[in-house]
Amino acid sequence: MKVKSIEFLNYKNINKYIHSFGRESAYDTPLFKILFWRRLKYFIKVILKLQNLCKTEFRKVLDIGFNLGHFSLNYGTINPKAELYGLDIKYKEKYERRFIIQLFKKFSINFNIVIQDIQEKSFFQDEFFDLIVAFDVLEHVKSPKLALDEIKRILKNDGILLISVPIESKLLRFFKIFYKKTVKQDLNLENHWQGEIPSFKEFDKLVKKEFRLIYNQYYPFKNFPSIFSYDILYILSKNQ
Repeated sequence: MKVKSIEFLNYKNINKYIHSFGRESAYDTPLFKILFWRRLKYFIKVILKLQNLCKTEFRKVLDIGFNLGHFSLNYGTINPKAELYGLDIKYKEKYERRFIIQLFKKFSINFNIVIQDIQEKSFFQDEFFDLIVAFDVLEHVKSPKLALDEIKRILKNDGILLISVPIESKLLRFFKIFYKKTVKQDLNLENHWQGEIPSFKEFDKLVKKEFRLIYNQYYPFKNFPSIFSYDILYILSKNQ
């Protein structure tokens, strides 16, 4: 099922605001920046397809590890009736919070910032959200199992969970080292998996145990072996 083209706010639209914070990362480099924004746009298209298939709109949405709200900003412009929550463990600097609030107000998006560790029980009621997304977040937490338990509690029985985590393939690591040495760009070469789960293979076992797998694919090359990818996307629902 095809989804019509969407009005997408990428780094060209909001880059001047993001860089005013002095935020530099691998996603600011020419190649990884393109991959990051294309991946985000692709994920939003996947969500729109899910809405079409389910014949509903995801009204209550949680964006875990929302950073500067890239996903929520774009999803909110497409689905203005959505009640969006951005959850992050880090307390934003006042000027960052002010920027985020003003940016969402500019587009009349209902966005609520929640400072909370997803590994702990939040104030949200049971079965509160229609859609929960966690893009490249759960590899950073100490206990992905605790995070998934809380996600399961606050996700509706017919809700959808989207997760992406890095592959950390040897080929990608080699490419990063090569890129860093040739382009002289400061890239973080440390393993992304920083908690009790050491790799995406272990996470794969855990997430399939805790949730029902609807679909998964490697990104950016879904038909290629994992060695050629840097992310894997999961579409999940609760075990009934």
